[in-house]
Amino acid sequence: MCVDGSPVTAAGACPAQAAWATVLASAGCAPNGTDCYALSRVLAQDGSVAAENPQLLAVPGRLAFPAASVTAQVADAPNADGSVDVALQSTASALYVTLTTAAAGRFAPNVFMMQGAGNTTVRFLPFAGAGPADPALLAETLRVDHVALYSTRAEASRK
Repeated sequence: MCVDGSPVTAAGACPAQAAWATVLASAGCAPNGTDCYALSRVLAQDGSVAAENPQLLAVPGRLAFPAASVTAQVADAPNADGSVDVALQSTASALYVTLTTAAAGRFAPNVFMMQGAGNTTVRFLPFAGAGPADPALLAETLRVDHVALYSTRAEASRK
């Protein structure tokens, strides 16, 4: 019995899964979704992106994305508001990029996707009352993680 209650076909497949495999194949993806993701975007009335969420089409351990290396460069000095810019560079698509540090604050954004090889900048925001962020501590303790680091199908490097 399939998840939707329909019977399994003689070929051992569920009709809805077969239809989904056809959709994926028509988009240039593997029928099992291991080499693609769906991207949901919510647009504001002015057309700007209000929210963006990647959705995996397979469990992370079965993904067949290219190996990605994501490196970070912390700015030498805080911005006027006490935040610190962190420039990131990726060699390939990196899913669920997450930054952590021993410095007191948060990253904006944090847990995001880098589409293809390229660059992006995130900002480290110190917690209220903590004063300006310390770029040296941030650089020394910065950790950059993403899904490919934990995939058995791709070799990736960690900063």
